[in-house]
Amino acid sequence: PLVGSLFYNNAENIEKNTIRFDKVLYDNVALIYDLRTDNLITRHPRHLSNLIVIEDFVDYFTIGKDTFVNLSEKEAGLKSGYYLQIFNSYSYKSFAKLSKAIVDPKSTTEKRTVDDKIQYFYKTPASPYFQPYNTIKKLTGLEKQHKKVVSELIRASGLQYEKDLKTKTQIVLNYL
Repeated sequence: PLVGSLFYNNAENIEKNTIRFDKVLYDNVALIYDLRTDNLITRHPRHLSNLIVIEDFVDYFTIGKDTFVNLSEKEAGLKSGYYLQIFNSYSYKSFAKLSKAIVDPKSTTEKRTVDDKIQYFYKTPASPYFQPYNTIKKLTGLEKQHKKVVSELIRASGLQYEKDLKTKTQIVLNYL
């Protein structure tokens, strides 16, 4: 048995999602995102079988309230694939690459588990490519003249300093 799920959001909210496929927007689509294989899966409309969506034709898709964008290595300077959109404005962008891996047990009494991994990236007007970050300090220092105000905004939000990096990223980049 496996402890944990290989799918985004444990494969909940799979109905009523959207996908922009081959420049056409489709609503109310059943979607599952397999984070181990980086495959987007949908159900065949007339059959009870699952299909892997061809990544090259996907611009973006939503699962629940979250949007995933298909970024190309040439365009973003990142490994091609689906990225969770954290923040998107004309000036600043932030995405997260989510992945999962199966961890085999070290003994016969342990169970196989799922290891979650998140890599965060940001892009500013000054950089042509996305840069990695793993702490909010990297973002609060982007524009030194705003560092104090941005730090106060994070404190006022009630979030612990190094936890919930997604929400803090949205707070910081929205201010900048």
